[in-house]
Amino acid sequence: MITVNNLTPDSACRTFFSNDIHFASFSNAVLFDGKQLIHPERLVRYENDTSFIINDTKSV
Repeated sequence: MITVNNLTPDSACRTFFSNDIHFASFSNAVLFDGKQLIHPERLVRYENDTSFIINDTKSV
């Protein structure tokens, strides 16, 4: 039996960024040139389980 990996880009990003340290480190690196302006211990979490798939196939 072949195991299929159901990891999608959305779920991978959500998993990675759900960690406050990952989120703060990435944001500081990208937005603030590596300066530690966002501190993981000061983040407040707001859960959002809303996601959707856009079907962009064209009907002929």
